Amino acid sequence: MPQLTLPGEKPHAFQNEEDIQPIATPIPISSGTPRPWVIHQGATPGGSGEKVTLRSVSEIPQKYQCVFSEFAYFNIVQSKVLDSVLYTDQPLVLCAPTGSGKTVVFELAIVRLLLRMEASGPITNGKVVYMAPVKALCSERCADWSAKFGPLGLQCTELTGDTLTDEYYALQSAHVVLTTPEKWDSMTRRWKDNRSLVKLVRLFLVDEVHLLNDASRGATMEAVVTRMKTVRSAIYRESESQTSSAAGLRFIAVSATIPNAEDIAEWLGSDDSTAISYKMGEEVRPVKLTKHVLGFPCIESWSEFRFDLSLNYKLLRIIQKYSDGKPTLVQVERKLQDICMSVLRSLADCRLVDMDDDAFALKSTESGRLMARYYVAFETMASFHGFTGRFGLEDLVRAVAGCQEFRDIQLRANEKRALNNLNQHKTDLCIRCVICVYQSIRGITQQCEDDHCCCLAGMVEFLLTQPCDDPDCCCLAGMVEFLLTQPCEDALHTFYCAVLLDKSLRAKLWENSKHVARQLEKIGPTLSNHLVNAGITSFEKISATNPRELEMVVNRHPPFGSIVKEAVSLLPKYELSVDQVLSQNSGIPILQIYLCDSEIKNISEPQRYKLETW
Repeated sequence: MPQLTLPGEKPHAFQNEEDIQPIATPIPISSGTPRPWVIHQGATPGGSGEKVTLRSVSEIPQKYQCVFSEFAYFNIVQSKVLDSVLYTDQPLVLCAPTGSGKTVVFELAIVRLLLRMEASGPITNGKVVYMAPVKALCSERCADWSAKFGPLGLQCTELTGDTLTDEYYALQSAHVVLTTPEKWDSMTRRWKDNRSLVKLVRLFLVDEVHLLNDASRGATMEAVVTRMKTVRSAIYRESESQTSSAAGLRFIAVSATIPNAEDIAEWLGSDDSTAISYKMGEEVRPVKLTKHVLGFPCIESWSEFRFDLSLNYKLLRIIQKYSDGKPTLVQVERKLQDICMSVLRSLADCRLVDMDDDAFALKSTESGRLMARYYVAFETMASFHGFTGRFGLEDLVRAVAGCQEFRDIQLRANEKRALNNLNQHKTDLCIRCVICVYQSIRGITQQCEDDHCCCLAGMVEFLLTQPCDDPDCCCLAGMVEFLLTQPCEDALHTFYCAVLLDKSLRAKLWENSKHVARQLEKIGPTLSNHLVNAGITSFEKISATNPRELEMVVNRHPPFGSIVKEAVSLLPKYELSVDQVLSQNSGIPILQIYLCDSEIKNISEPQRYKLETW
């Protein structure tokens, strides 16, 4: 954007004084604030010569002008969309070149939300979610917005895979949440369980929305936005006082490269609130961009790898010819339809989708829905379909060890000693299970007598602390439910072993471990060993032991024993019962499984909840 000056000074970025004119009907502004100006768009690289009004920051209420204190006027892109962003609640899609100030559009939308909430309630009644594909971008925006919106009472919180804060606690106290598609997907996959938090989202900002076209991550962004649209519709149906769904949740999406902004706007809109789309080209680009399109045919006998290799050899010569010593961006486009068809055929081969020959009729199978629900990798689901016959606990451990979700786990420096020690004693009785992959121990091991944790994919004893039970990785839960729905030989035994393995991994203890006290917060490996040596190997025995005796066993001072017993008393206690009855229609015996709370007192028969009927 050309540099603008106060009235009375000559702006050096323009050739003639007539290039800048006050608008015909000036907007009332406060004393000392620059007036809006009209400029020739030809003053920008690639401009068309059309006159464009630059809107003044003075249009923003005085309270919020501090957010835009770095400039006196909004640039061309921001001025064109200002009315739609600041004076309406309609969803909006903006496509504008890189560096054209799209972030300010997000800030205008936040100011609009604050203005709207001033009339309806305090700031705590609404939340803003900013979603970007790169963690570094979330961190940069969090620091920037904390400085800008912090003085206005807004708390910005970053929630990505690198943050260590408690997710739902951070959501409760935050006003602006900055996250990635994958993280928000994992947090909202079961959004009905956290309805009180999710329904507070009033503004959903999507940066780099062209990620929808990404082969590996596009599906996640599409799922997240679609889920938030479902949230908007569900909350709107439940709220009798809501007059418009747009007033409940507003979408703002920006990108520099989307060719079909109108289609995305139609997708983000709703029946009662259509979305607005803006598409601005090279005429508003701050730095002129020169494009060259080159085509290279692929020889029919060549493989895809050989064709890519041939392009690599051409790359240096092309850059030297066209770059003129300036920064250069090289993009390679492939036939999107061929890629889509290849992916669909792979999904159909693994029975994850049903489709006809032309792929016009698509329908997700039960396995496909499990894959989406538990966020299971495609390679993992493909391996699940190879389950045949009777599977024991060790077989399932081996299957989990080969899951795609654990391929990227690397051995840490402080973990080598423990793993090497186990590799040198692979025949010892203390090893529960050894998995050899690519001539090396993959690390599914466990001590039977002195088992401190369940070891998976490189986690051995308590020294290896890499998390295998991360909420984002639910491949085992998906496998358990998958086995429940698959008719196979001895399915009940396989399902039973899968449930045991799932339980063991979540508790970091095998099902027959005596170190159950390790699940308590203040009990570590040493104290757990003391309890086992004293014969205290269950929660029932802990409850029946005097607190002072517990303190003597673990060599701790009061009130440590009382704290441990109180922690055990707070654990939920349930009783499971199975009844066999005859079906009234067919006369076939069926099993009815009931669950009841054994802590309920003073009633003749506790309330029983039917879990399943087989």
